Amino acid sequence: KYAYDNKLSDVVFADKTYMVKANVDHDNFTFYLMNEGGIQLKDNVNLIMSNNTILRAISTSARAYNIIQAWGTKNHIISGGRIEGTIGRHPEIPLNGKKDECGYGIALNAAQNVLIENVHIEKCWGDGIDLQGIEVNSKWQVNRNIVLNNVICDLNRRQGMSLELVDGMRVYKSKFTNTGKIKATAPSAGVDIEPWDLDYTMKDVYVKDVKFYDCEFSGNKAQGVIVMGKSVSDIEFIDCLT
Repeated sequence: KYAYDNKLSDVVFADKTYMVKANVDHDNFTFYLMNEGGIQLKDNVNLIMSNNTILRAISTSARAYNIIQAWGTKNHIISGGRIEGTIGRHPEIPLNGKKDECGYGIALNAAQNVLIENVHIEKCWGDGIDLQGIEVNSKWQVNRNIVLNNVICDLNRRQGMSLELVDGMRVYKSKFTNTGKIKATAPSAGVDIEPWDLDYTMKDVYVKDVKFYDCEFSGNKAQGVIVMGKSVSDIEFIDCLT
């Protein structure tokens, strides 16, 4: 917020470990954490990490967290460093006994024009990266123009990356590996392309125009890539390995 309010475009992190309070102190949400928790991006603000930067989520018993989130914002670069979730430091019994799989390294919700590059994301209680939407006036807003380059999502619990609502994404030279190898919850895939409205009863919930180039999906407890739902179209994999 300070960067946005003062019209600063780049927030630069030094060679050190930063402990991030990625959760919130209430339980008034249904599933994933919306517009709260962790580092919340504002329009036209970039996060630039050095090679030795670590953003480490503080241990929590919360059901959901976001280490970094872009909620309806646009024009971001997230580059460099390592993002660490809570596997190995997360209590086995979720708060209030509710479903517990939504701890995200990077959460994009109806974000636009986002480049994520040279980032290592590991040990998240849910997904390394998750892309979902925002409902505004009964219409779902979608992620658009998302680019990943040289990103590693490793040793996460549910997915390396989940695509639940996106229109236009390119992924280059990235790895989605070893999901579910330390802790697992289904599906435990490298990448899960799965609009949350699987029956396509809501016409604005979909995944389309997504292309992977020179990517790797290996060592995962389940499949390297899962594709589910009627509202998935124009997905391509070029020179990828599983």
